[in-house]
Amino acid sequence: MPGLHQRQPVPAIRLTGEGGLEVFSVPSRAGDILEVRVENEPVMMQNPKGHLRGEDINTYGAEMVDWVEGFVTCGLENTGPQQPGLAGHGTFTRQPLEIISCDENHLKGKIRCVNIVTGPYIDVIRTIKVLPDRRAFRVEDQLRAGAISNNQPYQGDNQYLLLYHPNFPLRNGDQLFARAKIAVARDLISNCDMESLAIISGVGEGQAVFPPSQPTGEDYQKVRAENFERCYLMILEPLNNGEVAVALINKEQDRGAYLKYNLNQFKKPMAFQFWRNPRGGSAGLEIGSTFMGRAYAQKYGLLTTLKADETHLYQVEVGFLLGQQEVKDFLTEHQLTIAKPQLIKAVAQDPSQEEFYHREFY
Repeated sequence: MPGLHQRQPVPAIRLTGEGGLEVFSVPSRAGDILEVRVENEPVMMQNPKGHLRGEDINTYGAEMVDWVEGFVTCGLENTGPQQPGLAGHGTFTRQPLEIISCDENHLKGKIRCVNIVTGPYIDVIRTIKVLPDRRAFRVEDQLRAGAISNNQPYQGDNQYLLLYHPNFPLRNGDQLFARAKIAVARDLISNCDMESLAIISGVGEGQAVFPPSQPTGEDYQKVRAENFERCYLMILEPLNNGEVAVALINKEQDRGAYLKYNLNQFKKPMAFQFWRNPRGGSAGLEIGSTFMGRAYAQKYGLLTTLKADETHLYQVEVGFLLGQQEVKDFLTEHQLTIAKPQLIKAVAQDPSQEEFYHREFY
């Protein structure tokens, strides 16, 4: 695939599926999926900088997290903002995938998420499959204790953070469909127009200012003018089998994309998170650990523990809908309506919002 620089193409493995589906998995990015096409049209977010190889990512420098696109995976040492000694959203996506098996419909490999000094010591067996009966792919990860020096097995407990971050392009009028019970604003900026969080507007509009302006009381004039990203933790009601589905559907309701997972695998403190960035033309349907960072997670007991004899299994499905009948059938099957959750706004208790966040959601 075309890379950040003309002379640095990004090697990818192409999987093909139903309905003209093409999935491009990048081994230098832990197998993360940087591009998906349906009938040769891109249907997931494309980074305007171009695709990035794992070795192109400066996860330890002062750069912001600017490598997000397609379907990326965050963790395992951090999910959220950069902190001293911790890269923003972690280093998972810059680890190489060691290929075990591959054909036109599936890819399986091993990712060594091991830092011999700080931990964690975790190996991930990742399988990516295009599904035979629908325009969709599934990512399955099995987390197990990894090795220390000289390939000796690690015998202790691993604590980790893991966030699946699939990203989609936005158009004005797109709507979030979900069985949403509660939505909690990440910060004061996200309070702005929270009542219409499920309806997308202002795509490509706004003045880029950094750091972004904070509202003054209920005055959101600068916030609206900048149109910066807004983020929400959400409690979604599962179906009887534990399955959760959430979808972004266009205003004509003839095209859409969805995320599916099972709540039995993503137990608390993991949660669904809706990231919307209309100014940048993208939104994320995210499932996993808190996006508030490791220090926050440690303070409130939100890390996940993997014991030496355990395997943790996670499966997420991303799919694409074409035509009004497909959209209607999907929404009916999964009992989805435009998201209208109970809203809990951030309050100005302290600059980090930590106390509010923990008490109201976790």
